[in-house]
Amino acid sequence: MLTEREIIQRARENSDAFGQIIDLYEGKLKRYLFRLGVMETEDQEDLLQEVFWKSYKNLNDFDDGLSFSSWIYRITRNTAYDFFRKKKSQGKLQIFSEDVYDLFWNQLKDETQDIEKKFDKKQRRKAIAIVLQKVPEKYREVLILLFLEEKSYKEISDILQKKENTVATLLARGKQKFKKLFLQKFNISDF
Repeated sequence: MLTEREIIQRARENSDAFGQIIDLYEGKLKRYLFRLGVMETEDQEDLLQEVFWKSYKNLNDFDDGLSFSSWIYRITRNTAYDFFRKKKSQGKLQIFSEDVYDLFWNQLKDETQDIEKKFDKKQRRKAIAIVLQKVPEKYREVLILLFLEEKSYKEISDILQKKENTVATLLARGKQKFKKLFLQKFNISDF
């Protein structure tokens, strides 16, 4: 099996090999677009086509010293935000993975003792999705990349083109904002 670097090199030498990059990233980027708020399958497919075209067109400009994954996620993010600007609307966050809800839930539960009594598992998922939509975009974005896309601080830094310490600050503030909004929304005392 070829490494990502080998696939990129082949795609630079032979345009037919770019299909391997598409195979490698299509599902991941489609899920990321959905989490950013691109809900319609047709829109996702149109944006993916645009992302892959931009990636193909600029493949020779890609800096091999960087992570290709971060580079293509950044292109996807920028393409999605261009789409939102054109539509003059902001997408809504939709999350369906149980593991994701557990991550956010554990963040709350560790610091709030009586929270487990107020919500069953089904109610938790809905409550977390509601609150996550209310988190300001600059924080929600880093939370999505960390918890949903499982990106490292370095990768998030590359995608957002922000310093790692800025990413760490945004994540810390995002977690706090999420917690505060959750506790307020559901009238839970913070211990």
